[in-house]
Amino acid sequence: MAREPWFPFLAAWALWTPVFFTFASNVLWTYLFPALPAFSLIAARYVVGFAEAAGTAPWRFRWAAAITPAAAVMLTIGSLAAPAGLKTQAGLVASSAASGGGQVPLFYLGEPPFSGRFYSRDRARSISLLHLSSELGRGKPFFLAMPRHRLPEVTKLCGKPLRPTYENKHYVLIEFNQDEK
Repeated sequence: MAREPWFPFLAAWALWTPVFFTFASNVLWTYLFPALPAFSLIAARYVVGFAEAAGTAPWRFRWAAAITPAAAVMLTIGSLAAPAGLKTQAGLVASSAASGGGQVPLFYLGEPPFSGRFYSRDRARSISLLHLSSELGRGKPFFLAMPRHRLPEVTKLCGKPLRPTYENKHYVLIEFNQDEK
């Protein structure tokens, strides 16, 4: 099959998207959709070649054709059932926008992930622990998104228990109101 003239084109098509997004810091499984037709054509050719080598009709392998759509349906159901498990900041940003009416600033402790910048339309800002202390002293409302493992550190800095208003797999969102010091 590798000697067929269309194979290099399909291989490049099938591999480009996964390789490209492997180097991105925020990979979502839906980014692989553009590569599925090429993978399907390569797989179909392999099934036909295997069937011909086995001396049987290719239609006997129709069970293999059901695997790809079934896997896609299962991934979709899984992502809808547990959206917090995805590597996306869409829910966190939406939660801060809904609670703050889109007017309350959103800070990320450290550098905001690409997804956080994207869904906030580049309004999410970075803040360090040092600057967080001064922001807390201002008495103005803001949201703070931070990696889960940094919650004890920020709790200690604030001197009081913090309750996340939103959580996903990697981040927690804390709302600081005007009346909090």
